[in-house]
Amino acid sequence: MYLYHNGEAWKFGKVADLKVDKFDNLLYCTTCGQHYYYTGAHVRITAVIRAGWQCQKCKWCQICRQTNQDDRYLLCDVCDGAFHSHCLRPQMASIPKNGWKCKVNTSFHRKNDPVQF
Repeated sequence: MYLYHNGEAWKFGKVADLKVDKFDNLLYCTTCGQHYYYTGAHVRITAVIRAGWQCQKCKWCQICRQTNQDDRYLLCDVCDGAFHSHCLRPQMASIPKNGWKCKVNTSFHRKNDPVQF
């Protein structure tokens, strides 16, 4: 089973019914195990995004590892990682309008690491 949004509501689909050429649009949440079918055109699904991808329910800040204040997340346009704007150094006062990219793939870095985000 996989979830997809039809523009109005979330629906379930069967992976077995999905055409092979559409498999590239399937994402697997590494936290909850749910499959999602991505229908958007604004993000290209890459190997970086697939490795460790989390659905919106499961996302956590890549710096502090907390799941709170998800309305303050910045999502990296390259790795799709979530970052609290207040965890970044220097802190960001506002969310950029033209997208945002983290400096490095931060999956294994914590707030106290010498790398500044």
